[in-house]
Amino acid sequence: MEQSSVRLDYEGFKKYCMTNVIKVLGENEYEASSILITKSDEEEYDSIQVKEKGQKSGYMNSFRVKPFYMDYCNGKPLGEIMLEIIRLMEESIGRKWDVDIESLISFDKGEKMRIIRPISYNKNKQTLTAHVYRQVGDIALVLYMIMSEEKGQMISAKIPKKSVDEWGVDEDFVINQALENTMRRYPPIMVPLEYTMYGQEYINKMPTEKKIFMNPLFPYKFEKSRMNIYYMSIDNGVNGAIAAFYPGVLTKISDMFKDDLYLTFTSVRDCILHPVSKVSKKAVQSAAKDTFLHMTAPADLLSNSVYIYTSANNKLEMIR
Repeated sequence: MEQSSVRLDYEGFKKYCMTNVIKVLGENEYEASSILITKSDEEEYDSIQVKEKGQKSGYMNSFRVKPFYMDYCNGKPLGEIMLEIIRLMEESIGRKWDVDIESLISFDKGEKMRIIRPISYNKNKQTLTAHVYRQVGDIALVLYMIMSEEKGQMISAKIPKKSVDEWGVDEDFVINQALENTMRRYPPIMVPLEYTMYGQEYINKMPTEKKIFMNPLFPYKFEKSRMNIYYMSIDNGVNGAIAAFYPGVLTKISDMFKDDLYLTFTSVRDCILHPVSKVSKKAVQSAAKDTFLHMTAPADLLSNSVYIYTSANNKLEMIR
């Protein structure tokens, strides 16, 4: 690997990385190209994609350029940076994916790996036009495919709308099927909000009967919150806010409380429930705004709106 003797600007640095990563991995086997990875309407990441020569489909390995360039600007030697990139690419290339990406073109083969993830609709309006989703207020329930999952970490990708169009299946049917699959893989849990003070690991280790409430094989021992506030998520998974959109979940909780529900979704990781008769709408709106602005990591932000579930019409709606 050649060490540059002159200070590289951003484009020069990117070209250097593309050239040298392929030299190490094998110029006869791999090729590199510059791409933009769209995360939302406001976020695009300048990246370098590394793939086998002639590869037309399947998972394409890539890495973001800017974080490595910032290390370079802060004085980190090019050689060390390249070693980091090579380790990253070798690990990614050698990773065993849980799903054959080619199953994206098959409705039947990919069924068990399709899930729904909640993301901000307002931050992703343009990006979502190429994908399959259901809008609920300012939240989008988006169709994804699990690519890898281990040690509590999941790698997934949005399924392109064109793939679903090729299946010739109604989008609502695909979304409902994926919601049911998500619920089977990641059961919903609910506990008093007070338990969150002990940390996520404490909740993960709680007995099943104290948190899982939708499985008829496990009798749920409902425990009342001293604050009349409840934490809902999914068992040992990420994107726990999806639990509120599972079929039958809010109906069951509303029946437990014999009340309608206020819900807030400040984070993609969970949601907070309040029986309507126990709190004012104004108090919930104020708490949601404060949490959204000051207590939620930017990458996890979902919505600062308040939602209400009414049992009379079995409907979840955003309060404007």
